[in-house]
Amino acid sequence: MIVFRHSVNNFKNLEMICEGHAGKVGESLPCAAASALMAAAVESLKKRNPPRLRIETGDGYCRIFCEYNTHTAEIAMVTICGFEWLAEQAPEDVKCERVSAKKKN
Repeated sequence: MIVFRHSVNNFKNLEMICEGHAGKVGESLPCAAASALMAAAVESLKKRNPPRLRIETGDGYCRIFCEYNTHTAEIAMVTICGFEWLAEQAPEDVKCERVSAKKKN
């Protein structure tokens, strides 16, 4: 199962995390689509170079953290909509979740 989670914390920080696998390695269309969505988000954000940009990757894992602003919001919206659509098309393989950020006092 591929799980994509996204959150915006206090309208300052954007975080998108995709983890997991689906189907047979090298043959799963949902897995390829999820990888393409995250790769496009990473490359787009690198071009915008937002403050606090951090990218972590590993086997079946990608985490993006950066400042939330008008440029990153556009990239996030396309990525989130892509994952929502993918989850509708392949609900047995992909899950998309909005994570509520905890407010700090």
